[in-house]
Amino acid sequence: MPLLLSIDGGGALGIGPCELLARLEEAQGRLLPDAYAGTSVGALLAALAATGRPWSHVREIFMRECPGIFERPSWAWRMNPWRPRYDGRALRRAAQTYFQDQRMCEVEVPIFLTSFDFHTGRPKVWDRGDATPIWRAVLCSAAAPTYFHIVEGRYGDGGLVANNPAMVGLAGCAAKESWDLRTARCLSLGTNGDAWRDPKVAHRTLLGWLRPLLATFMEGNEELADFEARAVLGDRLRRVEPALRHEVKMDDVAAALGPYRQRWVDLWHAEKDAILLWLRRTAT
Repeated sequence: MPLLLSIDGGGALGIGPCELLARLEEAQGRLLPDAYAGTSVGALLAALAATGRPWSHVREIFMRECPGIFERPSWAWRMNPWRPRYDGRALRRAAQTYFQDQRMCEVEVPIFLTSFDFHTGRPKVWDRGDATPIWRAVLCSAAAPTYFHIVEGRYGDGGLVANNPAMVGLAGCAAKESWDLRTARCLSLGTNGDAWRDPKVAHRTLLGWLRPLLATFMEGNEELADFEARAVLGDRLRRVEPALRHEVKMDDVAAALGPYRQRWVDLWHAEKDAILLWLRRTAT
């Protein structure tokens, strides 16, 4: 059965899937999915792995580059209300360093990276039909509004349409790679930076609706994709993400690389046997 590896967006919280996948490879040898799907940081991670890097190397790259990507900018930068929170130079430099001039059409395995095209008002999924450089597709997928510049004034973060890209990957594999989804399987990794709290919306003012709407949009987006993928695949879908007691922000590097990363280590120890059994059982 062909395997799709799908990785959600989540900024610095991308260390979680890195940690679990690196430990998975330590336990069973190289993980070689038949296709990849990624959103935002998941697009970066999926592209690094799809271009031949083991997950221990991807984890090393992420640990090295993440602090610079979310480094606090200068006071002058922060005082300008028209600028995003981060200048994005470290992210761009890292993407160009690791992917060089390699293009999406040159990746050997199917890969689907999500973004949103503000010019057309439609999602843009970068895949092997595109001749664009991989680094550019990754930047488009990771251009979270208010955090980084929109790429070319046009392409924004894939989390706006599919923070959980599992269904995007499955649809792409069916339409462009002729997969029979009745025999496909998907390992889907979330980042889940926030424990859901009831926003108590019964008597909210117009302004008071802003935060619960954003939270509901992101959480609902991920859960709907999981619902759809599970309806298609049944137990051939394995969704892995931590249950958190409190919020971890996507740009809180200290928390992400510290206690949040440890939460994934604990998750791996708790679910190791079940994940390995699922991989073996669904392989044929």
